[in-house]
Amino acid sequence: MNRIVVAGARGFFGSAVVRILRAEGYSPVTASRRPGGDLVLDVENRASVRAAIRSQDVIIDATAPFQTRTTTLVDEAIAIGADVVDLSDSLGYARLVWTRDNTAKDRGVRILNACSSVSVLSGFAIERSGIGNPVAIHGFLAPATRSTANPGAAEALLRSVGQTIDVWRAGKLQQTRGWMEARKFLALGRRGHLMEMADTFTLPRVCPSLRDIDFWVNPNTRGAAILLGIVARSPVLSPIAGRFARYGMAVARILGSDEGTLAYEVEGAAGERSTVVFTGQESFLMAAIPAALAAVRLASGDPCPAGIVPVHQQVDLQALAAALARYGIRVERRS
Repeated sequence: MNRIVVAGARGFFGSAVVRILRAEGYSPVTASRRPGGDLVLDVENRASVRAAIRSQDVIIDATAPFQTRTTTLVDEAIAIGADVVDLSDSLGYARLVWTRDNTAKDRGVRILNACSSVSVLSGFAIERSGIGNPVAIHGFLAPATRSTANPGAAEALLRSVGQTIDVWRAGKLQQTRGWMEARKFLALGRRGHLMEMADTFTLPRVCPSLRDIDFWVNPNTRGAAILLGIVARSPVLSPIAGRFARYGMAVARILGSDEGTLAYEVEGAAGERSTVVFTGQESFLMAAIPAALAAVRLASGDPCPAGIVPVHQQVDLQALAAALARYGIRVERRS
């Protein structure tokens, strides 16, 4: 079995990936910019990547926020002959990675982009919805903020609040402002605000019937929606909000929720709707499970096409369902 190297292993989601791999009986190589793991690896430094990574390695990239990342790791991995599985939720990063498709194919390298809640669980929800040829999917996230409040998540959130974002509407990318629109999810009794997400880019490539794709977030912390609304209406405040984010994270750990909810409302051409809901006490693990499963698959030598692997081919859905259940993630369909 080839090495599985977890980049960002000391971060929140990287440590979750390491935890899952070890629980499944594997011994990942932990890597971080800071000493203390098995490898020192800076994913934005070409020399560092070349020194740390070997041919045939499988790299799980959990180094957030992806909104500010370049393709340095992907480019060097392709040159070395190593596969990459990332937990990115960033639309911009998905676009960048896609430009490396032909080069990766030529080198026989597999790149699994957005192998996380976005977009593997999005595709899983479409399959579980029971709606064939869906025309719309609306994602919703209310994170377990007492557990998940961390700098990477805060920075990723602020990258959309009040900023120009892209969403998939009427079968094409359209621009709007993040957080300025709200949507009520009737099956949940919850309300979310519009954010940019990689689904807008990844899902039309595997489900061309989709005409509308969007993602909505509820901060799941008392008072946070009001504060984010103020930032959204005055984008000049965004840098200030970023500097004070660490205080907000401390508040979220006190006032936030212990249990998170991820849901996808899927619509059919005849107006039928089905909402697939993922919940659990450690709901944050659902973001790490797809990447862990995919990395084991690649490291074990299971067949997988070279190039940018579409999200519906990254993880076996039966294995995914079993893993979610093992880690206490409940999956429920509501009409």
